[in-house]
Amino acid sequence: MRQEDLELIARDPLFDGIEQEQVATLLDLLASASVATAEPVATNQPMYLKKGPLMTDQSTVTYRPFEERDFDDIAQVYTHIWTNNVEAPDDKILCGSLMTAASLLRSTYSFVAEVDGRAVGVGQGCIIRDGQPVEDERWRPTYELWLARGEERAKTADRVLEGAIFGDLREYSTADRFIATGSPYAEAELNFLILEPSYQGLGIGRALFTRVCDALREGGASRFFLMTDTESNWELYEHYGMTRIAELPDPDDPGWASLMYGGEL
Repeated sequence: MRQEDLELIARDPLFDGIEQEQVATLLDLLASASVATAEPVATNQPMYLKKGPLMTDQSTVTYRPFEERDFDDIAQVYTHIWTNNVEAPDDKILCGSLMTAASLLRSTYSFVAEVDGRAVGVGQGCIIRDGQPVEDERWRPTYELWLARGEERAKTADRVLEGAIFGDLREYSTADRFIATGSPYAEAELNFLILEPSYQGLGIGRALFTRVCDALREGGASRFFLMTDTESNWELYEHYGMTRIAELPDPDDPGWASLMYGGEL
């Protein structure tokens, strides 16, 4: 990078108080994380970006398998992204916890990105055998607990809250119908990829995506698919080289549709 370009970037308020050498280190890190064939960002790789109050000069990102202690962190990340139309804090927790439990049950592989001792993102996927996802049965009791709570809350919920509680679960039902078609992409599914908004744009999401894809490949899959929708950042998956293979409009909401993407491993 030219010295004058580095000086210009370093003057951006986002990099306030950070030395040019640290800016250069960060840019090199992000460049390596953005290459499709690259390995995920190295475990404990220092990240020098000060993005709001959440990251410091000494912040590091660690990628590791999901642990029980990560559950509440990931449920909270979900609430920050998908429960803006939910008012009560307890309802937000319900939505986040139910979806976190459901995705863990459905996942053969689960990885988190940890920053300063907190899980800020997760990537999950499953191998599909004999037309069924290979699930992680350890999470079934947790899922059934939160599902029962969701069903009880839905008895008095309005349509908006009911949709927030169960909407993403219904996408799993759509995915199951797709798997039943025997599509060549139905060898594996990337079923959950979520990252705290404050940490987006740093290559962390791409690293999680790559780790899940590597695990699915090592599990024997050569293709995979994922479900998203028109209200999500679907452009991201096209940037990752995936192809849109189906679009399922909602007859009750002309502006919304489920989207399905397929990719090679």
